[in-house]
Amino acid sequence: MGGIKRAQLTLEELIDLKEVYGVSVSAQVHEAKDLQMISDEHYHWWYNERIKKNRMETGWGDYKIPETIGRERRIDSRIGKKKGL
Repeated sequence: MGGIKRAQLTLEELIDLKEVYGVSVSAQVHEAKDLQMISDEHYHWWYNERIKKNRMETGWGDYKIPETIGRERRIDSRIGKKKGL
């Protein structure tokens, strides 16, 4: 998401990230708020208007990364490379 302050997040970009990294839309919105990328108002809008109405994220992309024991290690490795660790 770039780590910069933003006015809004789009469902399309969150679906793309979900499919690449295997992180739910809900978790991404929460992280964006924690990193102060989005305002409290936009965070609450996402939860009230989108996430609470679709808790299973039906129609919001698929997890492309297979659910395996090594999945978490692969994701941690990708995150570490992005952060330069």
